Amino acid sequence: MKNPEYRANEMNYHVFHIIFKLIFGCLLFSIFIFFTSCDDTLKFKYPQPAHKKNLLAFPEKLQGWYQMDEDSSIALITDREIVVLEGLYSGYKNLHSLDMSKGDTVVDLHTDLLRSYKGGYYLNFYNEDVGVWDIVFMKQKKDSLNFYMVDMESVGDELREITNVQEVVDNKGERDFYLCDPTQREWRKLHKGNFFRYPYAATVKIRG
Repeated sequence: MKNPEYRANEMNYHVFHIIFKLIFGCLLFSIFIFFTSCDDTLKFKYPQPAHKKNLLAFPEKLQGWYQMDEDSSIALITDREIVVLEGLYSGYKNLHSLDMSKGDTVVDLHTDLLRSYKGGYYLNFYNEDVGVWDIVFMKQKKDSLNFYMVDMESVGDELREITNVQEVVDNKGERDFYLCDPTQREWRKLHKGNFFRYPYAATVKIRG
């Protein structure tokens, strides 16, 4: 029989494993349900990088059609949105005939924030329930687009050596999430140290 600590770690692993399914396979509010239910989540007091301006659109090199590595869902990145159609790609030859109005808009730069930093991109989602920001790191590698987040279980001790990390508790006195407000210098170390290293999923760009 598995001991309680092992079972808790196993549960955290599976919760983190499905995060990008929520981002790229469900409505946007599902992301926030996940973020507010996982006590190993690192949130930020302000959008990051704090000293960078918001991009008004996704760069052209990121725009296009993508296939999820783990299933047959299709993602379309336009200038200001990421729209997902679940379970539809199977060598589909005419992507432009797909009715993307039936998909889920999971990122909308009218409300979500995109910032560029040293060859990567940070998506910032405002969490209205707790008044802080959830952040996902996007990195393009040739024809793939990979997404990462901070896993406090694996990098928490290392992160605390760079910046102050606060444990925010709920009304029962139990940990709700971790909160970070790095200075510009601390952010540089955070980025350089690859703290956004937990892989959620990879997507492969496909031609329409």
